Amino acid sequence: MRWNEKTRKNELVPYSFEEQHEWLGWQARNRILEFLEETIKDKTLNLKVFAFDLDEPEICKKLLQLAKEKRLLMILDDSKGHKEEKAFETIFETEFLKVSDTDHIKRGHFSSLAHCKIMVQLKKAVPKKVLTGSANFSTNGFYVNSNHVIIFKNSKISQLYSDIFDASFGDENMKKFKVGAFALKDHQILKTTSSPEMTVTVAPHNKVDAERIFDRISTKIERTDTTDILFAVMNDRSAGSILSSLRKQISNENVFSYGITDTIGKNDEDFGIFLYKPNSKRGIRVAARGIENNLPEPFGTVPGIDGYAIHHKFIVVNFKGNDPVVYCGSSNLAFGPEQKNGDNLLEIRDKDIVTAFAIEALRLVDHFHWRNTSLESVGHLWLDNLSGIKKWSESWLTEGNLKCRQRKLYMKK
Repeated sequence: MRWNEKTRKNELVPYSFEEQHEWLGWQARNRILEFLEETIKDKTLNLKVFAFDLDEPEICKKLLQLAKEKRLLMILDDSKGHKEEKAFETIFETEFLKVSDTDHIKRGHFSSLAHCKIMVQLKKAVPKKVLTGSANFSTNGFYVNSNHVIIFKNSKISQLYSDIFDASFGDENMKKFKVGAFALKDHQILKTTSSPEMTVTVAPHNKVDAERIFDRISTKIERTDTTDILFAVMNDRSAGSILSSLRKQISNENVFSYGITDTIGKNDEDFGIFLYKPNSKRGIRVAARGIENNLPEPFGTVPGIDGYAIHHKFIVVNFKGNDPVVYCGSSNLAFGPEQKNGDNLLEIRDKDIVTAFAIEALRLVDHFHWRNTSLESVGHLWLDNLSGIKKWSESWLTEGNLKCRQRKLYMKK
């Protein structure tokens, strides 16, 4: 069933997988396919790709076309689950080697995973553009998970990611990466017309550097002038100071917090799921999984698809406060994986980009907060509003109420 624009009602209308994928993949799918198509059409362009999960058909087709033309270098994860004979990544490697050379693709996994999702576009061997983020180049990454993709059209950033690729290309390079210059250093990018001010760190790190980076981010989250925290993270129960600081601020009534995780379970005590409570200033933390999938008409029952709903890894700090920043990328923000996985973590200090991520957090939290609320209580709420027992606007105007704080946050310049 889908909405028919001609009849202006829900009808059973035939549609193709391509139409379904275009709708589900939305902006991220469009940007990635455009990135690849641009590279294919211009014969002076080449591509370097880090891939973890890789099975999205259109992406695979375009990558294999570039491989056939010897315009693709790839690092493809071969950790557990990806190295079996029937794994899509192994099948892709087989197809790749039918049209290109063994020195154009390297399978590997650092200490644990080759977890980056990166494409670097080069024009006549000079890096010009880079695509990165949390989205895997897979059907889950595009059509099941909530993810983000960022494209930088800046030569300095592109050169950095191209050099990181070269320093990772091959087993020996992966083994020694955490003691190399790229993992040991914070890479500062100054604001220009083509890039925001930001810091890039790449993993795996040794323990000392992982602690240094995590402590810096935790300090920012817990600063006394922190006004708001908005987030969408795959798992906020992992060990590490960043996620510990995040959980701490959720219960801090002096900070507006609004976030979502993919944690499974509905027991507040065990899983720390905080839904909105009237007259409370405590923040909201909702879960995207472990909730009932039975929705009212016309939605019906959501299929039990295997895979994360929330695959994002981002935290916004001070969306409306001093020094707004967003932490994002492929890093799961967990201390152990930061010392084992090939990852990148971006600290972006740009109000427009921070705002875009803040809106994404609000969108996801509002949707899944409704999903976490019992349908019976939602029905009663609508009846009460219609009967005039309680005005929907009351909570937004009551001092000390979380919704009132949210309204004021939106109004703040």
